[in-house]
Amino acid sequence: MGRERTGRHERGTDTVREDRGPVRYGPPAPWPGLPVLPELAGVLASAAGDA
Repeated sequence: MGRERTGRHERGTDTVREDRGPVRYGPPAPWPGLPVLPELAGVLASAAGDA
């Protein structure tokens, strides 16, 4: 029966680049001193504590 076919080479997916950039990681945090919603401030503070 031969080798197993995955369809990978037929579709050419092994040469496709996935350049996602900063969007993949989300938007940057607000600059210090800018107003931030209280809900967002809580989320950012908890995320900073997990890092």
